[in-house]
Amino acid sequence: MPLSLTVVKEAPEFSDIWPVLFEAYQKPYNPFFKHFNPIHTTEQAALQASKERHIKQWYDDLKCHWIKITDTDTEDVIGAACWLIHDQPALDEVPGLINAYWHEEGSVEKRFAEKLIGEGLGGFITKRMAGKRYCGIPELDQIIVHSKHRNRGAARMMIKWGTDIADEMGFECVIGSTPFARAAYERCGFTMAAIINPDLDIESPCERWKEYQMEDLHAYMMWRPVGHDFVNGQGGIPFEDI
Repeated sequence: MPLSLTVVKEAPEFSDIWPVLFEAYQKPYNPFFKHFNPIHTTEQAALQASKERHIKQWYDDLKCHWIKITDTDTEDVIGAACWLIHDQPALDEVPGLINAYWHEEGSVEKRFAEKLIGEGLGGFITKRMAGKRYCGIPELDQIIVHSKHRNRGAARMMIKWGTDIADEMGFECVIGSTPFARAAYERCGFTMAAIINPDLDIESPCERWKEYQMEDLHAYMMWRPVGHDFVNGQGGIPFEDI
């Protein structure tokens, strides 16, 4: 069953991607998922709201590029990825300032997501990419493969799509990785550049905050050098002095 990679060009294509995204992020359970895609009423309503939000981001953000993998025998979409191609410095991007507007205003969930993303995942990488040296680094923002179609090479195809662009541009690549995905990125030429342990402590946290905080929310910053896969012992790892 051959696989085909194509660039997403029309908004209706997200309707085939988003059920796969919701399935993939929950098999296995991903503790980050609910902070990015909350379920306020039903899962179907959450899926629709998440899809519409990402379509708007795709329309509005020129550095946002979605690709998808299709099984050519069944014509089913089995995976997708979003690469952010930073081809100029993000001078107006302030690390740590996140508005998690997809959560209810004033909720514990909104405040927790903003701290998790702004001071953890997104903020950690943004701070280390800041400045002229790293302004062009392609960043893999999301990647998903349906649980029934893993180990077929879909993830490798989508990662290679981005690393080929990075090589053409003459830039490194970075990925924020969960523990589950780390080995897959290492097989595709990345190495761990840093461990991301978000500081989620606040004064007088409520019980729900403590429940969220108890989950394993550490991640990894993965890095690939310019023009080739990482080889242990050949060259240093950047960001260590930042």
